[in-house]
Amino acid sequence: MCWSVDAEAAEHTVSPIGEQGGKAISVRADMSKVSEIESMIAQAVARYGRLDILVNNAGIYPMKPAQAITEALWDRVLDINLKGTFFAAQAAAKHMITAG
Repeated sequence: MCWSVDAEAAEHTVSPIGEQGGKAISVRADMSKVSEIESMIAQAVARYGRLDILVNNAGIYPMKPAQAITEALWDRVLDINLKGTFFAAQAAAKHMITAG
């Protein structure tokens, strides 16, 4: 499963996998929202029966000078890069621990 806030980007990632005979699906989700993170993990477990690995590589970085970054933009960076990463790992770990 490939998750992204940009559904088109997620599909762009999984499309070549299917073309090569692999199995992958894309899911639109916002890594800054804990409820969406928990839903993504639950979808993976429901679809595949268990969760063995989480590649936790969501992240953004504003390509502008530091003095041009607003508080709202900085909050968005932290929500995705820090909060999202932590809560994705936490949600995944709950399922992995249960599965042993």
